Amino acid sequence: MIKSKLGRLLLVLIYVCFVYELYLNITNSPKKALVLIKDFEKSRESSRQDREPIGNKFEFKTDINCDIQKRDIDYTRKRILESNLEGDPYPHLIIENIFTTDVYVCILRYLKEMRSKKGLKKISPKMSPKEIEIAQRSYNDLNMIPHLNRLEEKYGINKKAKSFLKDLAVILNDAGVQQAWLHKFSGPLSSRRPKFDRRSRILSRQLLTIDGSSYAILPHTDTVDKLVTILIYLPEVTDLQHQNLGTLLLRKMNTSANIQVSGKQRADWKEFHVVKQAPFKPNVALAFSACDESWHAVREVGKMKEPRISLQTFIMKNDEAKVKIKEKVGPCSST
Repeated sequence: MIKSKLGRLLLVLIYVCFVYELYLNITNSPKKALVLIKDFEKSRESSRQDREPIGNKFEFKTDINCDIQKRDIDYTRKRILESNLEGDPYPHLIIENIFTTDVYVCILRYLKEMRSKKGLKKISPKMSPKEIEIAQRSYNDLNMIPHLNRLEEKYGINKKAKSFLKDLAVILNDAGVQQAWLHKFSGPLSSRRPKFDRRSRILSRQLLTIDGSSYAILPHTDTVDKLVTILIYLPEVTDLQHQNLGTLLLRKMNTSANIQVSGKQRADWKEFHVVKQAPFKPNVALAFSACDESWHAVREVGKMKEPRISLQTFIMKNDEAKVKIKEKVGPCSST
């Protein structure tokens, strides 16, 4: 009993001495105290899981759970609803951190094998711009098992990667997330003929898209079957080399000109000037709804260290009616 009391007393004395020394450091040398505090903060920071971007790169030191959680879905829905709709040159959203940091770290982990050019076809000088576009772009629907199997064959991704990519689609397939997108673009959707009914059955497609050097998309709008187009950029880092990879939002040189482009046809660059370029940065989404003037494009990409990877999501009408009603997009109204 005596030894136990002496031990406790000794611990108290040591603690008192430590506090007294810290007091002297603060009063006599504030700079030294500040260094001690900073060292303490660093040690505390390094002792926890690192799930935040460091500088311009996402890194993590310990294993994290890559299962998609309800909180991940709720987070993305909230990011959409809290974003500000921009009107120039037509209604669009640019949303940073569209996914939680944990989800994005997992995306980077499972995309590592795809950051090579082995899955893309070679191009030749004889190819047309459309043929180059097809050859230098790999579309992979995350909702289709054959497409996931194709990624496994081309890039050698493992079962965990396939499982995660399939689960990733759950976030954007969520009914609440889909309705959030439709709510933000109620203006251009209400201008369609016939007017879009929010009660209509809808579906969404998620295409993991891998673009190589020389890839380009000439100016085009989007087909009427796409209610909302969402492009989510998936680079590892923010890099100067990426500054020209973002999608360009365009306006016609002659605003009264009637440029006839339908389906998958493309227009000529000389008819347009660039109003804005979406930032090709980690975890950034560009979204818009097809309307009369929703012209966009990607200029030809020069040599790149790695492919341009993005996740294209399209919210579409799930129209199973036998009699198809011819629909038209309307003016690009934001209200």
